[in-house]
Amino acid sequence: MEEEAPAARRDPLDTPPPAFSLGEARAVAERVFGIAGAATPLGSERDQNLRLAADDGACFLLKISNPADQREALEMQSLAMLHIAAVDPDLPVMRPQRSLDGGYHAEVEGQDGRTHIVRLFSFLPGRAVSASELQTSELWAVGAAVARIGTALRGFSHPAGGYEILWDLKHTPRLRNLLKHVSDGSRREMAERVLERFEQRVSPKLPSLRAQMIHNDLSLDNILLNESHQVSGIVDFGDLTHTALICDLAIALVSLMWDAPDPMGACRTAIEGYTSLGSIEEAEAALLGDLVGARLVALGLIARWRVDRYPENADYIMENEERTWALLDYLDTLTWPQAEERFRAACLSETAARSSPRPPIKELMERRQRVLGPALSALTYDRPLYLVRAQGTRMYDEQGAAYLDAYNNVPVVGHCHPRVTAAIAQQSRTLNTNTRYLHESVVELAERL
Repeated sequence: MEEEAPAARRDPLDTPPPAFSLGEARAVAERVFGIAGAATPLGSERDQNLRLAADDGACFLLKISNPADQREALEMQSLAMLHIAAVDPDLPVMRPQRSLDGGYHAEVEGQDGRTHIVRLFSFLPGRAVSASELQTSELWAVGAAVARIGTALRGFSHPAGGYEILWDLKHTPRLRNLLKHVSDGSRREMAERVLERFEQRVSPKLPSLRAQMIHNDLSLDNILLNESHQVSGIVDFGDLTHTALICDLAIALVSLMWDAPDPMGACRTAIEGYTSLGSIEEAEAALLGDLVGARLVALGLIARWRVDRYPENADYIMENEERTWALLDYLDTLTWPQAEERFRAACLSETAARSSPRPPIKELMERRQRVLGPALSALTYDRPLYLVRAQGTRMYDEQGAAYLDAYNNVPVVGHCHPRVTAAIAQQSRTLNTNTRYLHESVVELAERL
């Protein structure tokens, strides 16, 4: 990526955002949309967003777009929201509002002579929360919402779907040109390790993954929760593009993991919510950890680049910098191969497709004691192993940690051996009874032994 975008194709990330005064913004809202009321500024990366409280009590989001944004891309975003509203009306996404001319956007000129596209959307209730505030049920609900958005957008297409934006994870290799903006040597080295893994492992495989239009920024800044801790709003479709479907989950996981007391635990719960409504293919699961790393590097490098360009917007641009590098350091210390396996295990766990969150270990122990009591032997180890799946010689706990199994009765052929599981499935489809009845299988087994 070049620092200065060519004149023929300006980059919104490299173009100064709109700078309308509150009075000018109110005048635009009244002139274009017929809405009169008070305007309150909201944060934005490259646009100008304002909460508009109309005189009749209704609330709207007024969005004045960056002059470098393509008209076709902005139209695509509005049409995507309308598409979601049509196929999944209960999904709480912003609704575009028509102007007095009947369209969903209009052009306005700022005091600096630049032309901007202005749009009006419904203002959704709820608030952005941090990962540290989320309980298990809320993490699960956010994961389910991410899957639901993907399903709703599955049938949507648009000629501007190839909209290029640096936040699209398939463009991760372009971030190398931004490494020079990171003065901290250890952070720069961490970012380089992620970029090297991405170029070696992800870039060759990414084109073969399922791809469609995705939201591309489903962070906790853009997923609102209400007082009942339910998802009440999904906002900001400004990064919408056509790319690998799994990227939406990777992007969501980043903001669910940072600040979380147990980052991988938060990740597993969100994945369970996601797979309650959507699926994760083996190839996607294998790359999810690297895509999470790529998102973190994008957050860190783009922020450093943009704050050098626009120091006046430093508070907004750098809001998540420390937590970005902290989570990157956590995964780097864990080692990327180990992180990759934990993400993969969370995706492919037999419990990943649960219709409700997995209970915490303490709650499950209490339930076990209540209903089973002394009927079973006591649990092994002071902290019992909370096992959720097995493969080959290893078993995996609810945190994705692997244990070599030299104790149970299956080490000879390993857990989940494909021939064994296929034989069990075939027999269960044929007959499943006891030895008090006459049938061939038990006799044949005894003869072979």
